[in-house]
Amino acid sequence: MMSVETVFDVMELTRKVHHQLARDLDTRFTVEGQERVRMLLAYLSDHEQKLEWVIEKAEKDASQAALNTWLTDYLNTSPSLQHLTNPQSFESDDADVVVTRVLDLHEHLIALYQYLADKAPTPAVSELLGSMTDLERHEAMRMARDVGRMSDL
Repeated sequence: MMSVETVFDVMELTRKVHHQLARDLDTRFTVEGQERVRMLLAYLSDHEQKLEWVIEKAEKDASQAALNTWLTDYLNTSPSLQHLTNPQSFESDDADVVVTRVLDLHEHLIALYQYLADKAPTPAVSELLGSMTDLERHEAMRMARDVGRMSDL
């Protein structure tokens, strides 16, 4: 389990969650004869890879002072952090279950960032965490919308 104590650690955890999701979706879900499911899983994997890249870029662009800010006092009381550091494995090849699990992980990321943004010790940290909250929220909504459209096909 990764030790999460600073803003950088939270962002790095988020990047790793997206990376692992993309990998799981790529490697564990090869569904023969179900084109819609394969398309959906490929879309989700691609989306997670892009989010990983965006977070990596955000880490590089953020100020070192904000990234190195300690959040230990707040992280110890966050139920979302526990869920993210010990994610449940995908046990189903049902597309709806997979989508629900992916969106659930995104909800935990949103909750974690929102909680930390509300507790941030400085305006710069609050702004960075607020931006990450907005990113995760926007991307979760976009993903849900796009998955809904794919289901209509």
